[in-house]
Amino acid sequence: MLEMRNICVRNTLKNLDLEVALGEFVLIIGANGTGKTTLFNVISGALPIENGIISLNGIDITDTPRHVRARRISSVIQDPRRGTIGEMSILENLRLAYNRSEVKGEHNLSAKKKIEYFKEKLSIINMNLEDRLDEYVGNLSGGQRQALSLIMATITGYDLLLLDEITASLDSKMADTVMTITNDIVKKEQKTCLLITHNTKHIDMYGTRILKMKDGKLV
Repeated sequence: MLEMRNICVRNTLKNLDLEVALGEFVLIIGANGTGKTTLFNVISGALPIENGIISLNGIDITDTPRHVRARRISSVIQDPRRGTIGEMSILENLRLAYNRSEVKGEHNLSAKKKIEYFKEKLSIINMNLEDRLDEYVGNLSGGQRQALSLIMATITGYDLLLLDEITASLDSKMADTVMTITNDIVKKEQKTCLLITHNTKHIDMYGTRILKMKDGKLV
């Protein structure tokens, strides 16, 4: 569960409260400049708050550094070129994502088993990337790179997934594909997810709850 109480960030968030239960898929909408991305930056630890309390699964993370939160909070951003490294192979990108998490648990695998695990994860997106592990990510389409970003974000050890306009740079068909993959992953893994979107079609199709940002608050 994610809980935020009385969160204030100068000129942006104003005494914001938010409670998201385990397994919820919450869509966040609102006009540009209302604080949506600021909210995500506060949750991830990229932006400090002036006042308030943030807790995840009952643990106070208000003063926890970003790199520590990253072990439990995964993110996918709008531009897949920033979420992946084009000069490295698919396998190398996956290894980086895997190694960033210090909460490997049952997935603390041998090199051979790790590759099998990566292939199993990639097969979820149905793009045959599991057969192209040695290919440079820069050769992939934007949709393929964004789907890979999703796998990298959910590869191990996370409790909360933050998705910031992940289909905004994709064409309509690929945007629908990426959202279907996202929805399948969230349902299968029963993790908590927050998604910022302006796509009215996706608002009607996905999520367990919709919240609107207005004047620095959720309504």
